[in-house]
Parts: sequence; C-alpha cells; structure tokens
Amino acid sequence: MHTAAIWNPPPPDDAAAPWMPVARGELGTPELIAGALNPRVREYFRATRYPANAITKRTAWCAAFVSWCLVRAGVKSPRTAGAAVIMQRCYRLERFRYGCLVVLPRAGEKHHACFGIDVQGDRLLTIDGNSNNRVRYAEHGVSAVLGYYWPTKPEPMTSR
Repeated sequence: MHTAAIWNPPPPDDAAAPWMPVARGELGTPELIAGALNPRVREYFRATRYPANAITKRTAWCAAFVSWCLVRAGVKSPRTAGAAVIMQRCYRLERFRYGCLVVLPRAGEKHHACFGIDVQGDRLLTIDGNSNNRVRYAEHGVSAVLGYYWPTKPEPMTSR
C-alpha cells in the first residue's frame, strides 16, 4: 500500500453512496491518543458485534470503521469488525463502483476493508481505517483486490 498520489477523480456520487461523506469526515482520525486507544475508534466498534472488553490497541479496526460509516449514514451494515465477513454479508459487484466496500488481502489469513473512491489504470484510491494507524486516503494495486461489495442490493450501474 502506498500513500495516495495526486489524483483527480470524478466528482463523487454521494447520493448513491451516502456513507462516503461520513468516511471523508473521519480522515485523519488517529488510532491512538497519548498511547491509548482513541475513544473514536472504540465508537467504531459499537457499530459491530465485537465484544467491547476484547478491544485492545492491537485489534484491527478497518471493518469496524466501514460498519460505523454505514450505520451513521443510515444504511444496512454488516455490523462486523472482520473484513472477511463483508464478503459473506454484502453483495459482490462485478466491477468497481464509487463508494464500494473493497476487500484486500493482509498477511496471514486476515483481510483489510476500505471504501473505493476511484480506479486509474492499475491503481485504486481508497479511504481506509486502520491504515498507518489512522483514517486516511490510501492507494492499492487493483490486482490485489479480493472483491468489490455493496452493503445493499445494488441498483444497476449506468456508467463506469
């Protein structure tokens, strides 16, 4: 994963993906404050079924962030802290769509979840939680994507 380079994505279709303004509003949120888990990250987990007493500084929170953004936008959420669960509870898309839930591989059997913003060539621009210990824009290789997902049954796409 690389820090996002200079991109010029098309204007967002926030009407179709109302969770994206929520995600953008969280950009820069750090994982830790003064060495302790940020209360905002704990709040992300409240949108999941993950046990509150099991959350530590080492607990992955990318999917909790995704779930929280969906809940805040009033959209059906997988309510999970596990990125792999998104692949089971959400609708798989045939191709990229602005605002899609992106699942990527991680070391071992873990996965990473984030929101897709744009694809340019073989690069994917995303908003990631738990990326370099904060919410940030990130860039990933398209070839690494395990799948693009939508939280509800998607309407047919007219472009892209």
